[in-house]
Amino acid sequence: MSEPSLVASGVSYRVKKATLIEDLDFQASPGEVVGVLGPNGAGKSTLLRLLSGELLPGAGTITVNGLSTRGASPEDLSRARSVLGHHIPTDIPYTVRSIVEMGRHPYRHDPAQTSERDRDAVEEAMRRTGISEFAGRVFATLSSGERLRVFLARVLAQEAPIVLLDEPTANLDVGHSESILAETKALARSSHTVVSVFHDLNAAAFYCDRICLLAGGRVRVTGSVPEVLRSEVLSDVYHQQMEVVDHPFRDCPLVLVVNHR
Repeated sequence: MSEPSLVASGVSYRVKKATLIEDLDFQASPGEVVGVLGPNGAGKSTLLRLLSGELLPGAGTITVNGLSTRGASPEDLSRARSVLGHHIPTDIPYTVRSIVEMGRHPYRHDPAQTSERDRDAVEEAMRRTGISEFAGRVFATLSSGERLRVFLARVLAQEAPIVLLDEPTANLDVGHSESILAETKALARSSHTVVSVFHDLNAAAFYCDRICLLAGGRVRVTGSVPEVLRSEVLSDVYHQQMEVVDHPFRDCPLVLVVNHR
């Protein structure tokens, strides 16, 4: 495995008296998809915001492609990582193409990035997310699933080596979910570092190379998919009886809910 391009060491984050992340270590390397799992309130989105540099830790350090999130400029961070947040705006009065073009903003002062290169990156991002037909439409007229795909295209157009995704398939139907998750896998195979928050344990089982399972703002367990997705661990963390079996069609575990507590 390559050297980690995203590293968090001893990270804690508190809001007033509430501890959201506590003494957390995390790393991800080029060529892999690392899934961040855990129940509601476990600290998944907070961790992603810390890794992106949107939030600064109260303790510990985070480096993104060699840059400390404490000292890096927003432009340098934007060239190092791209982020798809959980909350997608609904009322942006711009066309789809204009929004995807915003992904090229970090390169506006780079003489090596020509207008032709920008145009090619935007067209390719729209093609890969299946939104080329929406290019001229006003963003606010799209469905929630279509809006998410537009923002993912903006992330792809940014061409950052590290990609951070917070529930990238929220509001998508099954077909588009599979397509987007396959795209995240393809990004990793093209030497990107991909970190994604998942609520769908079975999607994570198939598309992730490694998993970091959070509980109460701490890492409960991290490792390969079979190491993390174990019946006793998941049942304890999610307070719900679960069984993990072999998937009948895919080469990965299948998580089953046994009953409701």
